[in-house]
Amino acid sequence: LHELAHQWMFEFLDDGTRTVFTELTGLPTWRDHSHPWEQRAVERAAYTISWGLSGNEDARYKFVPAPSCEELTGRFEMLTRRSPLTTCDEEGSSP
Repeated sequence: LHELAHQWMFEFLDDGTRTVFTELTGLPTWRDHSHPWEQRAVERAAYTISWGLSGNEDARYKFVPAPSCEELTGRFEMLTRRSPLTTCDEEGSSP
């Protein structure tokens, strides 16, 4: 899902959304390869999308500390304009 999220973002995200997400996460860059991968917002976005599509039983978020479930939900919705399949009110949905 993570790699599919990269392709989806390449096709469907505009520069404004990329900028807002980068600022929201407090990271220095969307994709600049001079920064380590964990400092690139594109990686956080791909993990956010894969988290939201995984559903409650399989949802995981790689970066520590992970944003709260509510923050991830908001980020997923901002990126995709859809509600995630992973929810915050069921067991197993935590990052």
